[in-house]
Amino acid sequence: MKNLIFRFLLIFIIFYISFYIYIELCPLCYDNPNNTRWYFLKEILTKKQQYVGKPQLLFLGDSRINAAIDFKKIPQAWSLATGGTTPIENYYFLKRFIELYGKPKLVILSISPRFLSEKYAFWPYAVRNDFFNFNEYKEIFSYVKKYPNDTIFSNFFWGKIILYKLHYPAYYQYDIYRNKVFFAYAKNKKFIRRMIENRGGRPIPNLKDSCSEANYETRYKNFHPSSILTAYLYKMIEVCQDSNIDFVFIAMPMNRTSERLLKPLFVKNYVNFMRKIKSHYPQFLISDTLYFYPDSLFGDPSHLNAKGKKIYTEFFRNYLKINGLLD
Repeated sequence: MKNLIFRFLLIFIIFYISFYIYIELCPLCYDNPNNTRWYFLKEILTKKQQYVGKPQLLFLGDSRINAAIDFKKIPQAWSLATGGTTPIENYYFLKRFIELYGKPKLVILSISPRFLSEKYAFWPYAVRNDFFNFNEYKEIFSYVKKYPNDTIFSNFFWGKIILYKLHYPAYYQYDIYRNKVFFAYAKNKKFIRRMIENRGGRPIPNLKDSCSEANYETRYKNFHPSSILTAYLYKMIEVCQDSNIDFVFIAMPMNRTSERLLKPLFVKNYVNFMRKIKSHYPQFLISDTLYFYPDSLFGDPSHLNAKGKKIYTEFFRNYLKINGLLD
């Protein structure tokens, strides 16, 4: 019986070590696009890449800004905006970018109301791809302790980090299964080339010619910003203030279907929340407006399609010019 247990443990250890090495060394072989995006970000934000250069306009936020703006049309622009990110991830994007590439002239941040209330990318993408270092985890956890009534993090904070550090197989099995262990490499390299061509922008897949479905924010009865996420939003703005970097916050457009379905209390409290931030930093261009475009300019409930991107990019270029932030 002891020999059987020993053999079982030996087989398990050999399998686990092999799996761990595979996860560490071969992410482009098994990752799906969402995780490849994080691989790309980590490459940019851990060492200087020649294709980044020294951009003067840095775009941060969630996927809606990648769908809405053609960064090739904005001089000296680069995007680190990534699906489902909150002020937490974007704060560390900004800090690392400044450390590696120097201060940009302007930071443009766009985070949808959803990701001022709840997290999405933190565990399955940022932590899974080993983005944060230990000191950053400690800093995040200090805010978890500071705001005990904020429920965006569970009590199992450090335990989940350990599981991700150990490459718990369940966190990877979907990507590995979808890509048959080793068959994602060519498409991931192509995907990375496209992001470089798009000045860091991530292409949004499967967009339609029109979309009249309601977005996620229409599910909320009210707007309840997270205390932790709010604290990190203020931290981001203060980095720009202390570094003499111009700062813009603007929400990306929603479709008309969503406009009709948003709860009035949600809209009212979102506007009040943004006005409060605006009053703290009057030197910066902080919009408290929710914008709406026709359904025909959307490719899914949240993202502008190619027609919408062309129109919004022109609007945004003029928006920056009118406010003296773009020549």
